[in-house]
Amino acid sequence: MDSFGTFGATVADLNNDGYLDIIGCAYGYGVVMWGSEMGYSPFNKHEFLSLRDCRNVQAYDINGDGWVDVIFGEKAPLSDWRNGRITIYFNNGGNFSESNKLVIPSSTNYGILVMDFDGDGKPDILSSRKEIDSSSIYWNIGPPTFFDTSIKTNLYSVKATRNLSVQIFGNIYDRKNRFGYLSPVINLPERKTLRSVRIYGDLAGQRVKVYARKSDGTSWGRWVEVDSAVFDPDLSLGIAFQYRIDIFTNFAGSSKFKIDSIALTFDNIAYTKDLPRCFYDISQSNGEVKVRGGGGRFYVFDVLGRRVYEGELNLVGKRFGLKRGVYWLFIRGEGCNYSKRFVVK
Repeated sequence: MDSFGTFGATVADLNNDGYLDIIGCAYGYGVVMWGSEMGYSPFNKHEFLSLRDCRNVQAYDINGDGWVDVIFGEKAPLSDWRNGRITIYFNNGGNFSESNKLVIPSSTNYGILVMDFDGDGKPDILSSRKEIDSSSIYWNIGPPTFFDTSIKTNLYSVKATRNLSVQIFGNIYDRKNRFGYLSPVINLPERKTLRSVRIYGDLAGQRVKVYARKSDGTSWGRWVEVDSAVFDPDLSLGIAFQYRIDIFTNFAGSSKFKIDSIALTFDNIAYTKDLPRCFYDISQSNGEVKVRGGGGRFYVFDVLGRRVYEGELNLVGKRFGLKRGVYWLFIRGEGCNYSKRFVVK
């Protein structure tokens, strides 16, 4: 891919499809290169055409809706250095528009860094500058305005700073709330075609994708996205099959779902797999978190990637307290994996 004059770039899964997208910016231009199973294409992108001299880009969920937003730090010319700005494009279900953005006047920006500096659960923005005698932290005051130029802290001892070198805090590359199940290999007595896949359980409010692949006895084919009544040439006349389930939860707070079983039909053969242990119940309120499940182990990390709690899953549930802030919950079950971002206020 061409990258003429790029000053800043980062990666994040902006549309919650499980693939990392590339975000970059240059003078007067920003772009998202959408990731896919096939990689990246110059024809599969979103462009931001109203930027000034962009020097840095960050990806962070500013408004806490489960969709990662894009933040550009824009420098102004030396003759007009006071007219720099920070532009936040809010992510609306994987889509961006000029009508859904927030512009923060911020003199000359050579770099920006987004993280929760005061531990209140809301991401703030550090603006690094060169032409003036201070950098600034803009404090996130929450909805509906999120930022106010009068609510900031000037760092007068930080002078003539250029690009911020620290970009990664904890696991910034996987912000989606995602549950994954990868099946064992299903060996058949003779070549068959996969005709249908059905999931039984309580998945209300979840976005579910199911993929399958076949083996001809020598090698595996590609993963094919399927639905409840599927026929795809790449899933025909296989001697072995494997499937995976991805469940995306795009809301904060509690997330509850249950998978009881998966049923596959190969021509006239039915195959059913019971998943009694793929059940998790995560909730949090008033600084206390409860994790309950049918087996496995869970881990809690803070925004700096430090492990702050871990325990075994059981049906009774584990309760533990956390100070306010942003955390990540990772569950490793028997064939099941789950990750979820949550905020303790």
